[in-house]
Amino acid sequence: MRTSDDTRFPLPQGGGEPALLRPVVRDQPTTRLAIVGASVRAAAQSALRAGFEVVGADLFADSDLDGVCPVTKIDRYPDGLSDWLAAQDVDAWMYTGALENYPDLVEKMTTIAPLWGVHGETLRRCRDPLVLQDVFAAEGIAFPETLPRNTPPTDDTLWLAKTYRHSAGAGVWRYGEQPTGADVYAQRFAEGTPESVLFTVSSAGVTLLGKSEQQLRSGFGYAGSIVSTEHQGVDAERFAALGRVLSERLALRGLVGVDYVAQGQRFCVIEINPRYTASVEVLERATGVSAVAAHAGCFARACQSKPSGERVPVVGKRVLYAPRRIDIDQELAMKLLDLSKAGRVADVPRVGATIGAGEPFCTILEDAASLSEVRAKLDLSMESLLSLGAAPG
Repeated sequence: MRTSDDTRFPLPQGGGEPALLRPVVRDQPTTRLAIVGASVRAAAQSALRAGFEVVGADLFADSDLDGVCPVTKIDRYPDGLSDWLAAQDVDAWMYTGALENYPDLVEKMTTIAPLWGVHGETLRRCRDPLVLQDVFAAEGIAFPETLPRNTPPTDDTLWLAKTYRHSAGAGVWRYGEQPTGADVYAQRFAEGTPESVLFTVSSAGVTLLGKSEQQLRSGFGYAGSIVSTEHQGVDAERFAALGRVLSERLALRGLVGVDYVAQGQRFCVIEINPRYTASVEVLERATGVSAVAAHAGCFARACQSKPSGERVPVVGKRVLYAPRRIDIDQELAMKLLDLSKAGRVADVPRVGATIGAGEPFCTILEDAASLSEVRAKLDLSMESLLSLGAAPG
């Protein structure tokens, strides 16, 4: 677990982002938006580019949020988020991962300030795999066979155990490899290539923003995403039925990410994430889409999404996990911040933070002209970080 003595980090002068991600000009008065979750960095940067005034609260309050927005590190996470929100003067708030797994907390926070997002029974339904199993079956869309909680499989094929209490692939393991509690679901493993697709859903309709290739580490943990602009815009018909389910059967609104496995011309839905997901920033960098502006437009009529005008053929993101405990000193932090200012590294831990073995250490971002080139650049960047002594292997 990352630890640090710092708890409140006001907005300093200076700082910056790569020129690729330019602010989106908005013609209406500034809206003060609170963003909360385990990590708000990417969503906060997106909201700033869309012209919002932003305050954030998360579990880490990484140092590359300095110069982006005021951010508070929540030690009593996630329950402390409601007290933090009650102390803010904001027009609206939104959540990132994994607040969708705490519907009671989300509901409590909706009484404090207007939520731009999904809450209540709608949130519970879209995160319930038994509900999704029935809904998708009725629509002819594949979804893995899922058993009620605390029900063991009766055959020897590969099943997964899922807690639905985490994000980024945490809380998922091969059934039988470790003890399961009463709240664990058994879900049949679905073969295929892991990908994700992003929609905005509003009363006016459903818009497909794009898709990404998911990168997984050993096991089922999220390790990054790759977006190719050549592969965008060709799947609108393929995902049309899925979009209708999100809007009409599940009544979702705002940004909605759907993880699935591609199986040739078919796909099997794995999970629905009704929020700004980890792959969104890669899609934004590649296509110029302003995702938070698009999300806001689903809840506030005056907010409209405007593209940044920038396009990059291929963008890749990789989460670097620590192979052993890492203590962040001043020298290492400054090297990482230099890379962050160049737009190549994100989620930089603070001086004095401790990264436990196997925990996410930082995020690598690279642009390229082809899929093979972006993969090579991600590999090279990882090697360079290892050479800094950041994550010695």
